[in-house]
Amino acid sequence: MAAVIAAAVVVTALIAGGLLLLGGTDAPDDRARSHASPGASGTPGDESPDGAEDGGRDGEGPEDGTPDRAVDRANGVSVPLLPGWRETETDRGIWLSTGSYPCPGDPSLTCVRGGVSLRPADGPTGATPREMAEEDVARNAEESYDAEAYGGVESHEVVASGEVTVAGRQGYRVRWRIANGLDPDAYVESVVFPAPEDGGPMLVLRLGFDVHAEAPGVEDMDRIVAGVRAARGPGMEI
Repeated sequence: MAAVIAAAVVVTALIAGGLLLLGGTDAPDDRARSHASPGASGTPGDESPDGAEDGGRDGEGPEDGTPDRAVDRANGVSVPLLPGWRETETDRGIWLSTGSYPCPGDPSLTCVRGGVSLRPADGPTGATPREMAEEDVARNAEESYDAEAYGGVESHEVVASGEVTVAGRQGYRVRWRIANGLDPDAYVESVVFPAPEDGGPMLVLRLGFDVHAEAPGVEDMDRIVAGVRAARGPGMEI
């Protein structure tokens, strides 16, 4: 999802479908084409964030060091925009990416080292956050690191799962480390939680980071999830 997110942003018309955040001229698709999830050498936390080669907002916050934020007023949430990340405008939630590069499976396509999306979750009415997250993470992996861009997902390992509080709501997260047909491997995570406003939809936060020295580290996944806030009014985050 991470990579495809960037692809959608940088190559808006090249890729369609899946987790490609690239799916069309108006808004990126859900796929994240990039090498893999967070991590370099396959070891969480050993990677250093990359420098957003594709430009856009630099994510540098005010002088006090707090990050910029991407705000989804329709669903009442905001997500931290870390240094080096960029936001892509869309009317379907939030799309963030960092570190564009030619996709390993097809260099004419653009992938990203890290990608994040937030939008209403697809799932049966009445399903729990755990059920939805456990189902969504497989689609996250397949759509973000698909066969065209990465040779397809060959195997996965569950490296983290459990309840998590997001924007004051009780949700559930599942993180996989996946092995792709083409380097790099990746980390993908799906976090499902109720919207902050009563009666709002279930939301899904998808993250996908390459396992690569130029990709964000998995600790940034934790920072992003922990930094999701309820948002009320024009730009006021709570």
